[in-house]
Amino acid sequence: MSDAWSEQIARSRALSIALEPVVGSVYFAPEAHEAYAELGFGPSPGVAAGNVWAASHWGGVQLPDGVAYFASRGGILGQVRGEVVAAAFGVFNPDAVVASIQMAWSITDADRVVESRTRGAVAQLERILGVEPEGIARVTELLDRAVAPLSTIGRPMFAGLSGLPMPETAVGRMWRLGDMLREFRGDAHIAAAADAGFDGCQLQVLTERAAQMPPRSYAAGRAWSADQLAAAEDELRGRGLLDSDAVSDRGWDARQSLEADTDRLCGAMVRALGDDVIELIGRLQPWGAAVRSAHGYYPSSPQEAVLDSRVQEWMQRQGRASFTGASS
Repeated sequence: MSDAWSEQIARSRALSIALEPVVGSVYFAPEAHEAYAELGFGPSPGVAAGNVWAASHWGGVQLPDGVAYFASRGGILGQVRGEVVAAAFGVFNPDAVVASIQMAWSITDADRVVESRTRGAVAQLERILGVEPEGIARVTELLDRAVAPLSTIGRPMFAGLSGLPMPETAVGRMWRLGDMLREFRGDAHIAAAADAGFDGCQLQVLTERAAQMPPRSYAAGRAWSADQLAAAEDELRGRGLLDSDAVSDRGWDARQSLEADTDRLCGAMVRALGDDVIELIGRLQPWGAAVRSAHGYYPSSPQEAVLDSRVQEWMQRQGRASFTGASS
């Protein structure tokens, strides 16, 4: 990884993986689930039970109510139709998203559920990390610097977060800035996938197989039907990306290329940080480990499971610990 683009790819990928368990913990926060239930949504269904793979993959995290999930994240966009949320999310069956959003807006409005999301996310992080964890001022400073040059053009989820008031607490500010970076990358990933010719179902199937998950385990969790999954599998086989039920070498390369394209689209944030991105990653890693130990985020993530080993090598050269949730 000697050329400039490869260095940027390593920095962008490592930052996203270090940030993920800290920021993505909102979806598994009991405090958020309780806040949604107070608004009238269903309670958390609890931990994954009755499915050996799911229990192993998700660990002891508390899963979100489906309608509350779509509303709390989709509400970032405002009081919009389900079709808009489905387009922005990209990887879920649109029929399920539309139905969930229609139900959600009969229960409450976007502002209330988004406020509950923020409150629940911050409460969990303060419970696990403390009200003012060591180094939070520096982490917030670096996250703010990474967010500053990013454009909202073509980035709907990032734009929605950009329009929200900034939380007043130290942990709240840190979390909001991190969530903005996470959603910016998510917007970029969906744009890159569409440009590469993948629809949401095909993308989930390819990710699932590249991560060596059992067929139709992870992808089916995005509400795709058996017929839709079968059609996606057939399409990927026809493109030479699947060999029977397993990802082919060509499929692995396509998945890696997609992630690298996402990294390039996120280049502005790591360029703004310069070499300080290494410090930020190092500060985020123990927080992520603490969140996972408290069952605030699952043991691994698909992004880690498909991680290029060269990113791990880059981490080692920077004197940072490898990502333990990665399989490569």
